Amino acid sequence: MIKQKKKICIDCGDEHCIFSKGRCKVCSVRYNASLSLSGGTVHSKGDRAKLGTTTHARIDFNTPEEELSSLSLSKLKRICDFWFRFYLLSRAEKDSKGRVFCIVSEKWLYPSELHVCHFKDRSILSLRYSEDNCVLCSSESNTWEATLPDETKEYKSLHHQKFAAGLLKKDKEKIKNMELLAKNIVVYQKDDYINQIIKFRKG
Repeated sequence: MIKQKKKICIDCGDEHCIFSKGRCKVCSVRYNASLSLSGGTVHSKGDRAKLGTTTHARIDFNTPEEELSSLSLSKLKRICDFWFRFYLLSRAEKDSKGRVFCIVSEKWLYPSELHVCHFKDRSILSLRYSEDNCVLCSSESNTWEATLPDETKEYKSLHHQKFAAGLLKKDKEKIKNMELLAKNIVVYQKDDYINQIIKFRKG
């Protein structure tokens, strides 16, 4: 039996056996589900080969600080996302088993079971790396419940409804503040990503 080598998933940043397009199986399912919900196209493996989307440029997440400026914005963003997860893990309160409390599932979970979850979409750069907007929470909820509708129709999905409930228990003002901050138009340049990467690496 051939043992498959593990690599870093481009989405969750954990070391897994890569399933598709640089993603582990859980993140790949989530990615395809999000494409379907947004009206995007989920290409077959054959179609992806024709489109040249079956391979991803390799990224060294440990690229030295002095070389970061030579990278493209998209690569810097991926590196920044990668280190942001470790930054949150380094600051998270843990129990004696090294688990982090998830406000969405209301369970203590191991780091391998956690995703960086964004209450307001991560495309909103003013909140993409906000510790108010981003928490470590259940990868299962972030994957599956994010595809289920919120019956109250107040939130984007069941995942977001549970996310909001967890935030409300901690600080009712956070959601109001994020609604306001989400209106700010922020554009990240290379230096912005590089400064964030340096900050997140230091922990």
